[in-house]
Amino acid sequence: MATITTLHIDFDPDHHDILRQLHAVAPELTALKLIKKQCPTSGQFIRHQCPWNNAFAWSIDLSCFTYLHHFLLHTPATLVDDADGEGKEKDLLAVWTMKSARLDYITLWYLADLAGGTLKLWSLASALSMI
Repeated sequence: MATITTLHIDFDPDHHDILRQLHAVAPELTALKLIKKQCPTSGQFIRHQCPWNNAFAWSIDLSCFTYLHHFLLHTPATLVDDADGEGKEKDLLAVWTMKSARLDYITLWYLADLAGGTLKLWSLASALSMI
C-alpha cells in the first residue's frame, strides 16, 4: 500500500474537521497545503466558519500528524482580529504548535483573494531564537 506524504487539497468552509478527516486517510503526511474555498453561494467568507477558530482543538488535530514538518494554510479569511494582529497571530501560532513535535514551518496566506493579501512564513528555528 502506498503512503501519502505530501498533500495539496482544497476544502469547503463547512468541513470543520478537515484535519481529522485527512489524518484518517493519510496519517504520515510530512507536508500539507490546505486551501480554504469561499462559500459557493455568496462568494463571501465568514470568519466564524473557520475550523482554526478553536485554536486548541486545531492544535490537537495538527499534532496527530506526527511526521508533519511543513504546513501551509491559504484562506480568503483573516486569522485574527485587526487590533494587535501581529501579537494575536503569534499567540495563535504558539497554540497551534504547542502539541506538535515536528512542525517546523508554517506558511500563512490569508486574505488571499484580495489584492492586499498577506503571506507570512514561520519557522520553529526563528521562533526559538526570539526566546
